[in-house]
Amino acid sequence: RSVLLNTAIFFLTVFWAIPVTMLTSLMSLDSLASIPGLSFLADAAQKSTLLTSFLTGYLPPILIIVLLAIVPIIIRLFVMFLQGLPAKGQIDLSVMNKYFAFKIVNVFFVVIIAGSIFDALAQILENPNFTDIVNLLA
Repeated sequence: RSVLLNTAIFFLTVFWAIPVTMLTSLMSLDSLASIPGLSFLADAAQKSTLLTSFLTGYLPPILIIVLLAIVPIIIRLFVMFLQGLPAKGQIDLSVMNKYFAFKIVNVFFVVIIAGSIFDALAQILENPNFTDIVNLLA
């Protein structure tokens, strides 16, 4: 049972990185403008500094928080049906242990590293000079 549970949590962690990475990529107005249905937001943000700060500073973390609020519910369902713990306290402890590991991987590694990679890729695509790429990656 624990192997099945750990496998399910592993796949949840890996596949949950996809929407988190997509949200991380929306943290700049340039990437927001490149999305066909949302280009009007980037145009409006260029006219308003308040909208710019909301779209780049507040909206992505709020969306990531909302997305991460769903995870303990999913983990609780996995633990209840796959691990078979008898007491609510044991279930809660197991959920929190798994959620902690999930957040370390997804929030720390995915958000921070994916954000840095997207910024670096944008700079590389703007200026594909070999020496600039080496300096950027160093």
